[in-house]
Amino acid sequence: MSVDYNLQKIYLGCWEGKKMQRCLTCENVDYKLIKTIGKAHILECPNCSLAFTDNVTSTKQKLYGKSGPYSFAGYKNNEDNQIKRIERFIEAIRSLVLSGRVLDVGGGYGLFSKELAVHSEYTIDCLEPNLSVRYIDGEKNIKVLKKSFESFAKKTKKKYDLITFIDVLEHFHNPDEIIVQAKKLLTKKGHLFIVAPNYQSLMAKLCKNWAWWMVEDHYYHFSPKSLRSLLLNNGFRIEYATTFETFLDFKKNLDGNYLRRRNDYWLKIKKILSEALTLAGYLITRPILWSFQKGGLILMIAKKNGKS
Repeated sequence: MSVDYNLQKIYLGCWEGKKMQRCLTCENVDYKLIKTIGKAHILECPNCSLAFTDNVTSTKQKLYGKSGPYSFAGYKNNEDNQIKRIERFIEAIRSLVLSGRVLDVGGGYGLFSKELAVHSEYTIDCLEPNLSVRYIDGEKNIKVLKKSFESFAKKTKKKYDLITFIDVLEHFHNPDEIIVQAKKLLTKKGHLFIVAPNYQSLMAKLCKNWAWWMVEDHYYHFSPKSLRSLLLNNGFRIEYATTFETFLDFKKNLDGNYLRRRNDYWLKIKKILSEALTLAGYLITRPILWSFQKGGLILMIAKKNGKS
């Protein structure tokens, strides 16, 4: 089967001769190709706006190694920006979940768990199978677990008042099953807290090299609509939802449009002028953009429905 990479073409139940998987939220099998990045293809379900990467291109080891783009050194250099995000996360959490046991899934280097642990009314299990959890060192109300979520969920008998997936859900091959497993670990009135890149954001539209496509290990790409559908379909009630990004995230992604123009004097001038105008317009309209779900990150809190 020859493939036409027309970005408007609909692929009816197949992709390069392979039987297409059904959409996680609406079971559709017809997809639209919306972007190509190297050898990776990003396909979108036109019904519910859930997208996924076909042909993931790399390995986590390359991304998170000592010198990779998501190494600890790189993360540490961006620490102030990370803390700004985390402050927003904790503010949202504390408005709905006042205390209790927390499971931080894919806790990474542990900065979020460490910042949340400042509030002693939370007891935290930081679940991180791959990375060294360097920010956590002797905090009394944090326990680090070096296990995958799937293996932990199968064996544990613990129940949690809050389970967090911060920049994590898009890394799973089966986010629908992960949501089902998480629901079983929640208490009767437990909450899910999810942060994920918004591929329908203004950032993704304006930035040619939008960093959060991450086709190296992002299997799924969420929009507010598709994430909401995924949660509702699995027995959750949405209690809080917004989109946002930090100014630094927006600027860094915008800078990526000019990576190949550094040695051209006139293009440098053009970059300075066009970026200045874009950023000024962005700062003025940012509250409106976020209200229309065009922020670069989706932040969603959902409460478990049901008695068990």
